[in-house]
Amino acid sequence: MSPTIEEKYEQVQSLISMGKERGYLLGEEVNEALPAEVHSPEEIEELFSTLERFGIGVFENVFAAEAARSSVETIEIGGIEVSAIEPKDEGEAAEI
Repeated sequence: MSPTIEEKYEQVQSLISMGKERGYLLGEEVNEALPAEVHSPEEIEELFSTLERFGIGVFENVFAAEAARSSVETIEIGGIEVSAIEPKDEGEAAEI
């Protein structure tokens, strides 16, 4: 069995740690930390799948990340934490 991407690259382990702490990563951070060896579409897909598995979203900027985090509510069902997206008020969408 081949090692996972987080086992192969220390930079990916660092990204996971940072993402777990904040709950998200910025696309720019991922691109800067991406090991030079990771360049195939399969490896990039594995990286994003790994981040998703750890519950780490990748966003364009901090504002998008915070907006996404504020619209997700974590609830516990049968001892398992589940993220539920809160519906937006129709009035909120009209306000800018």
